Amino acid sequence: MSTSRTPKKIKKGRKSTEQSQDLLQEEDVLFSPISVTPCKSPRQGNLTGNARKVKDTAADWHNYIQKWESMNNKGMDIVNKIANVKLKVIFGSSEENPGSINVMPEEMGPLCDQFEEVITAMCNIVSRMASLTVGMKAICNLQHHQNKSSSDEEPLFQTWPIQEFCSTSQELLDMYTKELELKRTIMQNIAHAKDRNLMMFYTSSWLNQPYIDDRSHLLLESLLVETGLK
Repeated sequence: MSTSRTPKKIKKGRKSTEQSQDLLQEEDVLFSPISVTPCKSPRQGNLTGNARKVKDTAADWHNYIQKWESMNNKGMDIVNKIANVKLKVIFGSSEENPGSINVMPEEMGPLCDQFEEVITAMCNIVSRMASLTVGMKAICNLQHHQNKSSSDEEPLFQTWPIQEFCSTSQELLDMYTKELELKRTIMQNIAHAKDRNLMMFYTSSWLNQPYIDDRSHLLLESLLVETGLK
């Protein structure tokens, strides 16, 4: 009668199981839960103080940029009309009557008046943008004096410190100020253009707004998202 024996490999399996359990216990020690301080959540509800002022300023920036784009579209229509009138004069002039190119067509008068109204409106918009930037800097200084004991890098809403709002406002203002100067130059000279290439240059410059690049859209979008407006 044969005697049953427990195979050695079973004993080895038990030992392996015990070793695995020891490893698991060691891992539990090594990878114990870590307490994490939650990041600052976006402010919601009725804001007060500096946060309220900054959020209102961000909303104003959005509104003024929308008004600028509306006036830019209106100005583009006028520029196209002026260009068409001038091109007719340029191509209508002949070698026998070269002085006709300097003649100002009658329909140019009302168009120039409308154009000047557009530029005046754009000047007012940029003036208000400048006021927003001055106000933002004042808020920044006030925040600094109110929180002397804390760091200026502390987020006001989500991730931006107060200084980031000031620099964003200033950068946007610089773009629109330079673009306004270009548009003033176009308004003052387009009616006196004497060749097609120069007329096309003025038209293209008005349309493309070279001083307001893609970064302006990124800055505005970031400003709206950071303050919870979008």
